[in-house]
Amino acid sequence: MNWHDFKALERYLRSKSFAARLQFWKRHVIAPALIVTALEISLPYWDAQHRGHHSSQDRLVLFAAFLVSWIASLLLGRWSTYKKAKHAGLFDQDFAVGLCEAGLWHKDTAGEGTTFWSAVKEVLDFRDHIFFILSIGDAIHVIPKQSFLTFEEASTFHQEALRLWQKHRASSQPASIAHQ
Repeated sequence: MNWHDFKALERYLRSKSFAARLQFWKRHVIAPALIVTALEISLPYWDAQHRGHHSSQDRLVLFAAFLVSWIASLLLGRWSTYKKAKHAGLFDQDFAVGLCEAGLWHKDTAGEGTTFWSAVKEVLDFRDHIFFILSIGDAIHVIPKQSFLTFEEASTFHQEALRLWQKHRASSQPASIAHQ
């Protein structure tokens, strides 16, 4: 996984949850806008009380300074998130994946294993990635489509994963439910 994959995962999670979208907007847009607005209103008033005058040009400079500060804080927050994720070992790992009747086979620096189809809640084709959403905890396997040689290869992998996952789901349902 790299930074691009991490951002795609964030976008996917926001697309699935209204609460996550709201939290994103609240943290990255609404709160900073309210802070900038409050400072725009209060600081020129405070400055006028102490200096006795201020112009609209002073206000514009102040607004530009707050805007630059806001953008810098957003970038610092993203950089901090990136560094934490990188330090946790989420990025730049070599991995291999494959499909089998039992589930999704994967091998990385931590070891080798199979995520069984019974643990997969959803198989998704989302923009430039294939996601395997797991039913245990909040785990997700992220497979970038760029790791395949061609787009057709990625599409074939996704279709085969869907087929195997749906086959497992159909075989694991009770007979009375499966025939309805």
